[in-house]
Amino acid sequence: MPNWEASAPDHFKGLKFENELDATKEAVDQLVSKYNPDVIVGALHLGRQEDGGVGVYEIASAMADKFDVILAGHEHANYIEQVNADGTVTPISKSTSEIGGENTLIEDKAKSGEYNQDNRAQSVKIIEPGKWGAYLAKAEIQLKKVDGKWTMEDTTLTNIGTKKVEEEQALQAKFQYVHDISVEDATRELGRVTGNFTPSATGYPD
Repeated sequence: MPNWEASAPDHFKGLKFENELDATKEAVDQLVSKYNPDVIVGALHLGRQEDGGVGVYEIASAMADKFDVILAGHEHANYIEQVNADGTVTPISKSTSEIGGENTLIEDKAKSGEYNQDNRAQSVKIIEPGKWGAYLAKAEIQLKKVDGKWTMEDTTLTNIGTKKVEEEQALQAKFQYVHDISVEDATRELGRVTGNFTPSATGYPD
């Protein structure tokens, strides 16, 4: 916010912006202390690497012993990767057209290897499903109950292409008004300017 709204500091006057990693650690520590969950999935509106901030890579490597899967969004990128506690990153996907249409990404187990109770603290898988609903990120998490406690068996990630998914007419009709309002707002005239704003051959305004 301070970067995007730097020219209008009154827009965020009185607000405090914490370091992304510190804030995530604090939230997860509170979660673990209060609920002691068997699985932790993060949903982060962050890019893998952020200018002037902390990205998914840094959070994933620093908290590989906490997160099992991180669902990311911000880059509009289509990827499935594995981030290790030592900071190294491995792409772990391959393309297929057998599920969901063209360019669906599925996890390649030959690349990701085993993920289970014994090694779950060493890495975390991250996924982002592109943009504009082109893909649906899916995380399958397999658990097994041992001595009354759920233990990790495996996780499998998929970015399912939606190109061949037919529109649900009833749902589309129900929310058509949202689309109509958005189009009206986007095409509303805010003002008019006159003059030629195209630079001339000299690089200066005409």
